[in-house]
Amino acid sequence: GIAIGLIGGFFGGWLDRFSMRVMDVVLSVPTILLALVLVAVMGGGLVPLILAIAIVGVPPFARLTRASVLSVKERPFVLAQRAAGASTGDILVRTILPNVLGPAVVQLVVTASTAILTESGLNFLGLGAAPPYPSLGSMLAAGNENLFLAPLYPVLVGISIALLVASFDAFGAGLQRVF
Repeated sequence: GIAIGLIGGFFGGWLDRFSMRVMDVVLSVPTILLALVLVAVMGGGLVPLILAIAIVGVPPFARLTRASVLSVKERPFVLAQRAAGASTGDILVRTILPNVLGPAVVQLVVTASTAILTESGLNFLGLGAAPPYPSLGSMLAAGNENLFLAPLYPVLVGISIALLVASFDAFGAGLQRVF
């Protein structure tokens, strides 16, 4: 997502319009639904689960990076690099990228909470990683199956998911204030 936003924002034109329309299409579908379809198409397991969560997470990074690049690419230090004869790749990697990574780091922490919820939901449905791999969604599904034997088990797993997501969101909010 960062690479798509970096290239699209810097070069503009048809490449920018095309990449952002693709990101708009991906964003128009609810995250869990798109991940569910991707995992169903690729088959269950750990690798398809990781790929589905990664694909769903690309558009926010692309859009945020593009917006940051658009605000940075006309600043004097970038124009000075161009005037000094720096290559386009050098300008992108050494000048613009470090200046747009702050918001991307904040987005990474916020996206982690969405990834946790998506992973838990898919594993709860049985479309995620197989049982040797630990998963909050698998634990929730096991607690759902044994609801009458251990009624507190799914409640505690649900509370742990909620606390984990809330802690990532709070950490992201703190990072946003810092950056």
